[in-house]
Amino acid sequence: MITVDTHLILWDALKPGLLNRNAKKSIDKANETEGLIFCDISHCKIILLIKKELDFQANIKNAKVKEQRHKSKVYNYTESHEIGTESYGV
Repeated sequence: MITVDTHLILWDALKPGLLNRNAKKSIDKANETEGLIFCDISHCKIILLIKKELDFQANIKNAKVKEQRHKSKVYNYTESHEIGTESYGV
């Protein structure tokens, strides 16, 4: 039985290539016998990381939408400005 921290949990699940050979052997051995011990705080950290990532992705999506709206407004402003200057002979 071994106790693992948040990094080991995430790396084992998402990027096992980051674990060295000894770590993989220890995890496999623990899984075959008494198992792994996870701290409660690790579960909380993982939940917060997922929430943070989801919030980050939502912010990126909102920023892209705002950028598209901004580009549309700039284009419309430029177009109306050109029309206005032509009517004054500028």
